[in-house]
Amino acid sequence: SQIIADTKPTKVFFCVWPGPVITVGGNSFLNDCITKCGGANIAASLKAAYPRLSSERLVASNPELVILPCEASGTGLLEKTPWNLLKAIKTKRYYFLPDREH
Repeated sequence: SQIIADTKPTKVFFCVWPGPVITVGGNSFLNDCITKCGGANIAASLKAAYPRLSSERLVASNPELVILPCEASGTGLLEKTPWNLLKAIKTKRYYFLPDREH
């Protein structure tokens, strides 16, 4: 079998909260988890553990995979700007975290 060494890590956006947009920065445990799983956190250069991310920066980063909080499920959020502009949303590569109560 052939190992693909030149494969770029998947650009991941972990959304802690959608409004205002809060993500995981380079000094967070979740950033380490994304990296260990072979992903590249789009907000890794932000040093705060849980920084706000502007809509402009989110769109410019154009993540390939998005992880969202369970509270955002069923809200129509992904049909609105800036979310509907993202590659991950257009290609249906987004996931909601499970509800902690169920």
